Amino acid sequence: MKTKINKKVMTDILTGLPNRRSLLEKVNINETNRRMTSADTALIVVLLDSFRIVKNNYNHRDVILVEVSKRLKEHLRSTDMVARWSSNEFIILLPKTNASHAFAVAENLRKEISNVAIDADNYQYDITATFGVSDYQDDDTFEETLINTGAAMIPKANVDNNRVVMA
Repeated sequence: MKTKINKKVMTDILTGLPNRRSLLEKVNINETNRRMTSADTALIVVLLDSFRIVKNNYNHRDVILVEVSKRLKEHLRSTDMVARWSSNEFIILLPKTNASHAFAVAENLRKEISNVAIDADNYQYDITATFGVSDYQDDDTFEETLINTGAAMIPKANVDNNRVVMA
């Protein structure tokens, strides 16, 4: 019974992915391991592009979130963790991964999301996402790494969505 309750508290009810609380717990464990072993750790932030338009104009938001979650999870290692961070944002923690490998992972995930439309009630949604990639630098915390990654994702003039950026 306690395990079922714990699973519900640590899981996003819609997508079935770990939620923010679960990710932060894993981050704490990973940070301890990373400091003891000096292993690389990378972080990927995934932000669905133009999701507000989908949410405001159509009633298929949940279908899209579930499908994107599935695509993200299917293309990661068992040691990686993808979690739903907010309504249209996901965070992927990649232990024992450097930034260049994480960039390749993000590019693969970007293609998986954008290459096949998502069908909801006979309507096709061409969904894209912007990915921010970084690795922990020296003694950076998760919060510092997350801030650096988010800052790199802020669009520059005349830059389209559906891209991968390195922090």
